[in-house]
Amino acid sequence: SVNGTNGNTAPNGIISMLSKRAENSPVIRYTQAFSGRGSLGEYLDLGKRFGKNDEWGIQVNTGFLNGGLAVPDMEKKEKNIFLNLDHKDKNSKSNFFVGYFDLDVTGGQRWFDLGNSKGLLKAPNSKRSFDYEGMKKAQRGYVTTLNHEQKISKDWNVFLNAGGTSRKGYKYDNLGGSLPLVGQTGQINGNLLNMVEHNKNAYVQLGTQGVVTTGAVKHDLSLAVDWSWTKNYRSQANAGAGTLIGNLWSGVHGTAALPEVNGAALINQEITKSITIADYAEYKKWGFLVALQRRDNDFQGFNAKTGLRTEKSTHIATNPTFAVVYKPNKDLSIYGSHSEGYTRARTAALSYGNAGELFHPVKNKQNEVGLKYKLGNLFSTVSFFQVEQGNYFDETIGSTKYLRNDGENRYQGIEFNLNGQIAKKWNFMGGFMYIDGERRKTAKGATDGYYIAGVSDWSAVG
Repeated sequence: SVNGTNGNTAPNGIISMLSKRAENSPVIRYTQAFSGRGSLGEYLDLGKRFGKNDEWGIQVNTGFLNGGLAVPDMEKKEKNIFLNLDHKDKNSKSNFFVGYFDLDVTGGQRWFDLGNSKGLLKAPNSKRSFDYEGMKKAQRGYVTTLNHEQKISKDWNVFLNAGGTSRKGYKYDNLGGSLPLVGQTGQINGNLLNMVEHNKNAYVQLGTQGVVTTGAVKHDLSLAVDWSWTKNYRSQANAGAGTLIGNLWSGVHGTAALPEVNGAALINQEITKSITIADYAEYKKWGFLVALQRRDNDFQGFNAKTGLRTEKSTHIATNPTFAVVYKPNKDLSIYGSHSEGYTRARTAALSYGNAGELFHPVKNKQNEVGLKYKLGNLFSTVSFFQVEQGNYFDETIGSTKYLRNDGENRYQGIEFNLNGQIAKKWNFMGGFMYIDGERRKTAKGATDGYYIAGVSDWSAVG
């Protein structure tokens, strides 16, 4: 949709992804897809391996999507092209990935701001559109990564991981994203917004990894040094309160022209440096992971109009990770883990009454115990977890909204997943999760025990 969700409170963890690479056999594949309200997609997949022993591989993926989506009056137009080049021999492996994306989304407004309202109104008709004419979001940019691993001895190798992104875009929306409701009346009184932005990111990691045996214990050791850099540029202008009006029964419309806005100006930049050492030790049916990271984060905020620095946060932290795994047999694993980490610093956006206020990094903690079981071609996981995150929320005073950070959000629950092959040519993936979430450690306990907005008790996929 035009309105997006960007988080500064993500839980600790690592996401490991592999870009699509050329398969052993050449591939020329054209696919069409139809969905939503007349949405047509066309995709081309080309791949081939070449060179001595097929050491090299080239993969090209391109796609085009155009049409309506499930939300009434919402349309999406997307085009992209990605190239992957990989190489592998007995002493090294390398991968280079680059791509360009172009996305336009029209409509799709589905968020409301209750402000100081003490209750919920009856939900509006799901077929009702809450877009105004011209409501749109666009993003264009590129992404690139480079990965290389080189053997330096029988048991040791060195590695390099690097990448970068650049994304430009604009958004015609309501100031703050959500449509503000006036008390319990069902009336909507908004503020037309014109925003332009540009985001740049770069990342480099150097490290070494190797295996050492001490008696009956096998150690998989790694040492890595990381550096990341990001700059965010943004400029926006709003037309003023009352320039986007309507209600829950008939939708909304603008009462003024979109304000003009200049090119995106620097609003913040961040540099993070870290060093991480990890040891995964195996002894008979047991596995133990111990990791420690030293992280140095420098965040600076700037006034978009004057270019002067307004905020600065320097934060140094040590983050531990521990895990234990027990494998009574080849099909069953029982595990437990604990990890800690810090969020990024952030400043309140221009839509808040305290725009530019700096919020320092907040510690997150995560504990999990569970088991993984393999039955034939099916893989299942049951886990019990608890996550503690910083609590960011909006507070409305009068007609002005302020960003606050108070206490923490505690989530605990259970998750079950099942996936694998259930028959020839048939795969299954599904699961469910239950979450009990509440606020804790708030100022003077004012909102301790309160429900966390936007978190459902039960969720399922299949």
